[in-house]
Amino acid sequence: MAFPPVPFQEWFLRQTSTGNAALNAYVARVKADGGVVEAIGCVPSAVWDWVAPVAPAYSAELTAWINKLNTEGFTLPSASNLTLMDAFITALKSAGAWASLDVIEMWAQDSNSVNAGRVNLKSPSDTMATLYNAVAFTNKVGIAGDGVSAYVDTGYNPSTYGGNYVSGDNFNAVWVSAAASGVTAVMGEASSASIRVYNEDTSNHRVHCTISGAINLSGTGWIAANKSSTTAGTLFKDTTANAFSGGVSLSIPNQNRVLFRTIGTYNDSGIAIYMAGANMTAINTAIRTAVSNYITGVAAL
Repeated sequence: MAFPPVPFQEWFLRQTSTGNAALNAYVARVKADGGVVEAIGCVPSAVWDWVAPVAPAYSAELTAWINKLNTEGFTLPSASNLTLMDAFITALKSAGAWASLDVIEMWAQDSNSVNAGRVNLKSPSDTMATLYNAVAFTNKVGIAGDGVSAYVDTGYNPSTYGGNYVSGDNFNAVWVSAAASGVTAVMGEASSASIRVYNEDTSNHRVHCTISGAINLSGTGWIAANKSSTTAGTLFKDTTANAFSGGVSLSIPNQNRVLFRTIGTYNDSGIAIYMAGANMTAINTAIRTAVSNYITGVAAL
């Protein structure tokens, strides 16, 4: 029997003999290049043919993201990865976070291409990230800066976006997959210091206001910066809350948010996911759990 045609990523071997009780049983899964990756067994006397698998039913939100990737000609993550993404969306909805987000960039995914991470999962037609210089991509892990000149322009400008992110009520977060080696911002702006969040123990953090005293956000894991008023908020390292207040309020500048950079300094940490929207202080643990579950699931694929 000939192998199935391309370009389908997966085909299934289906029994077509009408006289057998196992009619339409899927018994083998193959790659498009003809290599069998799973064999469950078959009946020797049966008649078989190759059929494309039925596409799984994804949420409307994930389907919109998939459609955008297809329009751009970007490689999709695997079906298993897409299922994890749908579960992630469901978890964010259950936490009460989804509607309050403006942007989600899924840098950790298994498409073997950085492009899937460039498309905004929350609103695929709105923003697209651009990578500059030597930003590295590792499949299923995410992106990393080089500490010299590499950075990501997220394409997201909260001052003009017209979304959930406003002065005194905002949220910026990343999952750090590799810790920074120096005191430079993992999230910031290219020509302003209104926001700069470091993957370090430092007093240099700003979240559209000055912050007094050192706050330790070092190491891998979840970093989330929340504002609950123009001069107060909470910086989270995983589930540890570091409240701040009494700083000098700073405006939200008219420029895109960047990763691995603040003005002329660059960061060499790794990022698996970037998110931004309205203040999420009250549901930080639920969001962190959703992100952690996704990261763990992708790593196991």
